[in-house]
Amino acid sequence: MSVHIEALGIDRLSVRERLELIEQIWDSLPQQAEIGRVR
Repeated sequence: MSVHIEALGIDRLSVRERLELIEQIWDSLPQQAEIGRVR
């Protein structure tokens, strides 16, 4: 998946909003993700 932050509108978020988004994405990952599958 190759999506640019501009296409998603992430570049228009504040720093706080970006950090909240990072936290939500991080929390959505499986706790034991296989390193080879993360791409």
